[in-house]
Amino acid sequence: MMNRQLLLLWLLVMGAMTAYGQSYEDILQNRKVTVNYPDHTVTAYLKPVQAIATDSQLSYTWFSGHYIRITQGGYSGRLLHGYYQDFYLSKNLKEAGGYKNGLKEGVWKSWNEEGLLKEEVKWKHGLKHGKQLLYPGIKNAAGADSVQVMKYRKGKVVQPKRFFPKIKIGTPAFIKRIFHKKAAK
Repeated sequence: MMNRQLLLLWLLVMGAMTAYGQSYEDILQNRKVTVNYPDHTVTAYLKPVQAIATDSQLSYTWFSGHYIRITQGGYSGRLLHGYYQDFYLSKNLKEAGGYKNGLKEGVWKSWNEEGLLKEEVKWKHGLKHGKQLLYPGIKNAAGADSVQVMKYRKGKVVQPKRFFPKIKIGTPAFIKRIFHKKAAK
């Protein structure tokens, strides 16, 4: 009986040490930073990412010297990697989304100071990709918010598909004959 109790105690202690060790490792790898600016506050997660190849066409977001910075085609600090939140001084959310290796990834949302949703955009590898919903906050005749929808693919606006072919309609010939100017003699 005593051996069972000692074995159970030993398993509990080892399990607790292992669980603590895993969370400690996560704490070391994922670092939460808070940056206070005069008009807003940002909380973001950093993860030590091994040197990655950068693309000169993409903008990378990184942390260095107590500031979050954005540069095109490179970085010189710790890349943002994880959840990102930007708050107004009133503590209302201003913007929220995720980063992966310093590039925006997934759904990003932004709000006005009153807490009304302004925009929702999907990002993939640092480029807008998918729907962008703009909520202007203006009520239409039915009393509902009018929402503008734009579609992106690899950072470029995708034109909506036309259901009917474009038909060029010219002026009918009999109208041209009626209003045809006579040549001056």
